[in-house]
Amino acid sequence: MDSWGDVQPENLATESFLAKKRQEGLNAVIVEVGPRLSFTTAWSSNAVSICQSCGLAEINEFAAMVHDRMTECVYSQRLTSFETSVVPEEVRFVPVMERGRKALEEINQEMGLAFGEQDLQYYTRTLMQIVKSTLKANPSNSVIGFKDNSSAIKGFLAYRLRPVQPGTSCPLNEMTREIDVFFTAETHNFPCAVAPYPGAETGAGGRIRDTHATGNFVVAATVGYTTGNLNIEGSYAPWEDPSFTHPSNLASPLQILIEASNGVSDYGNKFGESLIQGFTRTFGMRLPTGERREWLKPIMFSGGIGHIDHTHISKGDPEIGMLVVKIGGPAYRIGMGGGAASSMVSGQTDAELDFNAVQHGEAEMAQKLYRVVSACIEMGEDNPIISIHDQGAGGNCNVVKEIIYPEGG
Repeated sequence: MDSWGDVQPENLATESFLAKKRQEGLNAVIVEVGPRLSFTTAWSSNAVSICQSCGLAEINEFAAMVHDRMTECVYSQRLTSFETSVVPEEVRFVPVMERGRKALEEINQEMGLAFGEQDLQYYTRTLMQIVKSTLKANPSNSVIGFKDNSSAIKGFLAYRLRPVQPGTSCPLNEMTREIDVFFTAETHNFPCAVAPYPGAETGAGGRIRDTHATGNFVVAATVGYTTGNLNIEGSYAPWEDPSFTHPSNLASPLQILIEASNGVSDYGNKFGESLIQGFTRTFGMRLPTGERREWLKPIMFSGGIGHIDHTHISKGDPEIGMLVVKIGGPAYRIGMGGGAASSMVSGQTDAELDFNAVQHGEAEMAQKLYRVVSACIEMGEDNPIISIHDQGAGGNCNVVKEIIYPEGG
């Protein structure tokens, strides 16, 4: 269009005029220059605005509704081949274990990674070494640390009642055993945000399964919640701002507190574990800088205490010919996205996929499983369990790998 708004079709084309010159066989070197694809220019911003004004953006909204973003994508052009032009870069190995910090310094210089002194120091210590630093500072009191599903500290001699014939109705014998005290904890943050009741159920249940997988006896539990502003009608806190909005795919803070608390208590009551203490924190306010700080995605903490026979603090190694036995309730295709979804910033994924983070609470089945494990423990020297692990959201790929390593199965 010219300055008067008249259309000039002769100045429009469906392909570049440079391509025509190439087709004509002109002996010319053609160099095309433009903005980097990763840059947003003022011109491209205007073009996007025009497309949105024309309603072209609605195509993307429609496409989002009719395809599964996890397994499908939208094709901008008609497919002519199933071949992809993507060529993965070759894997490069940086010999940090062999050459230490020097290898990191060289690759940092070569690739411009901008590692500072703190980065170089951090990457030549493993994360587990950093986490274990507290154990290294005070190792004498720990009997299980960073090597199982629970931790345990040194206990004491105690009287125990054990059935003469475990698993049956029979008399009990009194005996003295060396008993250690165990602790375990788990968070179920994102599941409690999208489905507070079942999310909290499986937060408690997952932590109890960790207890099973260590060979422990459950005694009591604790639970904690941190959420955003509750905005309880008639009982507003002075710092609560009623204009704050929350993501539509997440439950409200008040709903999370009520329903998650009910879920934990219901699971503990059905399983037979006492909930003896807990904590709650709520916070959300506008800082003087204008920044909003709030626990939009809650924290749901589940902790447990119990006891373990000192002879069971170490698991046996697998041997060829041993049986791998799987016990418990049916496995559903649920909870598979627990780890991934919990680590995402809220709102980054499609709301429907969020529910992949929620599992299924089966307290009665967990109690039956617990009785089986307890009966095996009560068999003492005849305990058939050599090693035990719990199946969580990872399914077989998680639990069987732990059991059969390194022999295979």
